[in-house]
Amino acid sequence: MGKISLSRGAEIAGVSLEEFKEILADRGVVRTISPSPDIDDNVARILEERD
Repeated sequence: MGKISLSRGAEIAGVSLEEFKEILADRGVVRTISPSPDIDDNVARILEERD
């Protein structure tokens, strides 16, 4: 099964992101969060920039 973002799903369905979330919830679709594989690098870079 392929994966797409919520934003892309809403775009394909022709509805707003909030509408798409409601449609999924009404149909019992469980959404999962898949962090980016390089999230740790991004967080480290952001924290370094703060110092």
